[in-house]
Amino acid sequence: MACEMPAYTVRFEDGITEELLLTPLGFGRYRVEQSSLVEDHVNLGDVIAAETANDGTIRFLHVLLKSPYVTLRWAISERNAESHGLTTFLDQVIQLGGLWERPMGCILILHLSHTFHFDAEREFKRHTEQRNV
Repeated sequence: MACEMPAYTVRFEDGITEELLLTPLGFGRYRVEQSSLVEDHVNLGDVIAAETANDGTIRFLHVLLKSPYVTLRWAISERNAESHGLTTFLDQVIQLGGLWERPMGCILILHLSHTFHFDAEREFKRHTEQRNV
């Protein structure tokens, strides 16, 4: 039986809330299991400090430890989102030890290792902008 990760309502400083998958680590620490769309500096793998508010939400305080990845965020066109080239590109990212997310279908978030050199933008264009003859 698969174990479901709990989603928490996270309240950021500006009062905006967002449902995020978090792993509780104890002592007001949580590992972020999906990147935030509200706060682009909160990404998959980050460890955050937070406290539980009276209404049951999690009040974000700050990032304690950044993920070991470099994170890139792009808005992508519907054509690119549905292209076979995108699948090939994402397979390449995974083969290199990276991770990816596609919230809402039109946003692509890449998490790439600091240790390898990969021109993600060039490779994305190479795979998704091929012209059919």
